[in-house]
This record gives sequence, C-alpha cells and structure tokens, in this order.
Amino acid sequence: MVTEDTHGYEYLTKALNDISSSFFDKKNKPKYEDYIGYETLCNALSDLNIHQESEILNIAAGPGLIAARLQLMGYEHLDGLDMDSNTVKKLQISGLYRHSIYSQVGRLNSTGLRENAYDVVIMAGGFRPDKIPPSGLNELIRVTRLDGHILFTIREDYHHSQSDYALLESNILSSERNGRLKVISLGRKIIDDHSGLEGRLYILTKKCITEEFEPALPKLAPNKLANAVREETSAQIQTYANEDGRETGVMKLCKALFSLNLNRNDTTILDLSSHEPCCHSNYSSCVGFNLSSNGYRQVDVIDSNLEFLNECRKKDIYRDYIIGKLDTIGSLPIRDECYDVVIMYDGFAPDKSQPASFPEILRVLRTGGYFLFMMRDEYRHTDPKLSLLDKQINSLVSEKKCKVFVGPIKFKHFDGSSDGSFYVLRKCGHEVFARGSPRHSPVSSPSMKRKSFF
Repeated sequence: MVTEDTHGYEYLTKALNDISSSFFDKKNKPKYEDYIGYETLCNALSDLNIHQESEILNIAAGPGLIAARLQLMGYEHLDGLDMDSNTVKKLQISGLYRHSIYSQVGRLNSTGLRENAYDVVIMAGGFRPDKIPPSGLNELIRVTRLDGHILFTIREDYHHSQSDYALLESNILSSERNGRLKVISLGRKIIDDHSGLEGRLYILTKKCITEEFEPALPKLAPNKLANAVREETSAQIQTYANEDGRETGVMKLCKALFSLNLNRNDTTILDLSSHEPCCHSNYSSCVGFNLSSNGYRQVDVIDSNLEFLNECRKKDIYRDYIIGKLDTIGSLPIRDECYDVVIMYDGFAPDKSQPASFPEILRVLRTGGYFLFMMRDEYRHTDPKLSLLDKQINSLVSEKKCKVFVGPIKFKHFDGSSDGSFYVLRKCGHEVFARGSPRHSPVSSPSMKRKSFF
C-alpha cells in the first residue's frame, strides 16, 4: 500500500530518478535497450498539445518511467498495461498508474479493454518479437478514440531484421489510404539517450473510418455489390444452378462478399448459414465451403444442430464451431463486437430466424461491419412477421443503429422455384472523440461518467 502522495512533484521527481538509476544500470542493459526513446515519446506527446485531462494508456509500461515523466508534465489520468505479471505487480505497488493492467496484446480484443477508451496510447519499444506482434497495432487503434493519438517507438534493428516488423510501415500507410489513420510521424529516426541505439518514432492519429458513416471503400463499392447479385453467373455456377437451384443464391451471396475486397487473412466472419446443405461438394455448408475455398481464414459458424456442426468440423471448414440459436438480444453465446462480417443465406424464414433478431446480429458485429443476407421473396407475403422485415430495417436506420449499404436487390432464381432479395447492412456506432478534438464533447466521452475501462 502506497502511503505517500503519489501525485506530488517531489514524489514523482524522486520516483523518476530512482527508477532511472535502477533501470538503466548496466546489468539491465538487455531490458533498457528495448525500452527505446521514452523521453522522445513524452516530448512528442507534449509537442502535440494534448489536453491534460486526457485518458492515456501506456502499453508495455515496463518500469513506469513514462508515467512518472508524464505526471510531472501534468497528466494524471494514466493507465499502464504490461504483458508480464511480475512487472504489473511492481507497478501496482508504485502507485504510478491509476490502473495497472496485466494483459497480452495481439489480435483484436486481446486486451479486453473497451473500444474508444483512451485519448492517447503510448508505447516505448513494445513492438518486438517477445512482446507485441505487428498485428497488435489494430488493437492499439481499437482502444483509441477518434482524433486520438497513438505514439510508439521501435528499435531500428527490429525494423530491418524482422520481416513482420518491416511491414509495419506499409500497413500504416494502407490504413492512412483507407481513411483509418492520419500519419504525423512515419518512422522518424531517433537515438536513445541511454543505450545509444537507433530507433524509429511513429505518431498516428485515429480518424473516422466513415464520415457521417459513408463507406470507407471506393465509391463504386455499393454498385459492385449490386452487380455481384444482378449479373449473370459464370458457366460453372449456372451448371450448379441447373442441377440444384439452391446453389444460385449462395454463390451470388458469396460473390457479393468477395466484391468488398476485405482482407482474407484477418477479416472475422460469422456464418449463420450452416443449415443449408452444399450438395455438390458434399460439404454441410455452401457458404462456409465457398468462403474457406476462397481464402477466408477467420470464419466461425453457429448452429443449434450439433450434427451439422460435427459434419462441418470433419471437413475442417471453419475456425470455430459454436452451438447456439439466433433469436432476440443476448441469445448467442458470443461477446459484443466480435465480427467484421455476419453472413446469412435463407436464415430469415418461418421456421428459422425472425426480424426480431436484428439487434442480436448487430450486437456481435463491430462498428462499421457488414451484415449480408438473402431471403425468399415469397415469405413477405406468407409470413406475418417476415412481412415486417423492411419496416424493422427502416426502424434501425432511423435509430442510427445501421445503414442500408446495398439493397434490397431483387433477383431471379433464389432457388429452383423462388425469387429472392439481397441486403447489405452496415453497423453504425456512437462516435467517441478524443479530448482536444474539435468534435469532442462530454456527451461523446463515456469516461466523463467515470465508466470502467475493462
């Protein structure tokens, strides 16, 4: 238990000096060589004129030097996260951070922190083989608020010798082209005062992927999706359609997803269509088979029928197999905002899902994510609940919970005897802007109500 005033100038100065003299001892050289350019980072943050009430997350917090230095500069709302449990225990004892968090940083949602929780994320040397992979950048972006800043350093030798880390800059530039980031400093070379090693400094600003929720894709993307459904299918698909009309709608749905040009290695997809048999390939899910055979690696499936799931598992179609039934909010055993895409073929039907399940689908979908689905037109006339589907969609749009990205598109030959309709919805979200942003307001900041960060 810390009894001293951990926010006092004298305490912080002493803490900074004590930690520095101990941490930068020669015996700790392997550690402090990785903790590169922390003074440069703090000075860069100061130069950005960050609001002093900003919520700041220090990832790979290590000895806590960034916390001590930033508090001396007037920043008090600091949380520290580290991947080593012993380090986190020491940080808790030091009292330098409001919260000391033990967590790994890797794939999206790996930290368990809320999305848009922090105005600033800062990290000295965390990107290295034994700590954080380059893919961890997406998690840093996720927890940062819009117009918030991400600052980090990386050792020059890792930048050149480790192929994955060498690709970090190209990934950042790709995110800038897509409107996800603005680059302030792209790998400016620095020299660490303690180790003498060269490093690189990155300063990024998280931008609105969508401005008033317009697609962060080429402007023709909606038309591409529409054409993917309307146009004549290839000779091979036509052959399948002649043999079994059910194949036509499935292939059109998958082709529409392909036209989004999403990253096939990283895009997370939930398939709600496993109940539809794939007769021609002897697989239990047409949608799943077509996604996996076209390179999509992060596809999960959910179904209430264990037999279907076991059949899918035998064929190794999906990443994960979840037993459950889509219904009203909270019905799926899946946490919030897990997926970039939810896809469903013929799921809205009298004996299957109803429009009341829209809120549950949006719950598991990330902000900006897509819900692609097809349904038979005949159900609009034969089922009272399904006749209200468009009304339910319009209600969600008016509440700004989603946007109709494409649809409804009417097309022939949903299956051998029915016509169908195709939709793409895109999930809207409450935009949380960082302090200091011209678009910031107390309403846009959940932390003004002192909500938990995790």
